[in-house]
Amino acid sequence: MPPQQNKREGSAVANTDGKSVSLSYKEEYEGLIPHPRLMEQWDKLIPGSAEKIFNRFEKQSDHRMSIESRVVKANNFKSYIGPIFAFLISILAIGGGIYIALNGNAGLGGILSFAGLGAVVAPFLVTTFKTPKNTSTKK
Repeated sequence: MPPQQNKREGSAVANTDGKSVSLSYKEEYEGLIPHPRLMEQWDKLIPGSAEKIFNRFEKQSDHRMSIESRVVKANNFKSYIGPIFAFLISILAIGGGIYIALNGNAGLGGILSFAGLGAVVAPFLVTTFKTPKNTSTKK
């Protein structure tokens, strides 16, 4: 729901006894719901409409928070399940390499075991020694 923007400007000029008086004002409002004055005017025009606007805003907020909660839960699940599957696949590769090496093909078994070990060690090394980008704006 886009924020509501209300701007009011006005001015008045009065001339009394040869003296000039000027008054001007400026009012700005920005928010997710309409300005209270507008809400009051809508409620006078259509009784109960202010309450309907608030109810719609509450429903939208609840809906948005529900979606955000599901996204966070899904991301947490992915962050746990990814390393588990990576570990299982690498154990399978290492075990398969050992099995192949013990059954007569030591070269292929070594390569498969080394690849399985590399699948676990490489991401660890990359995240450990990765240098963070400089985010400061100093020159």
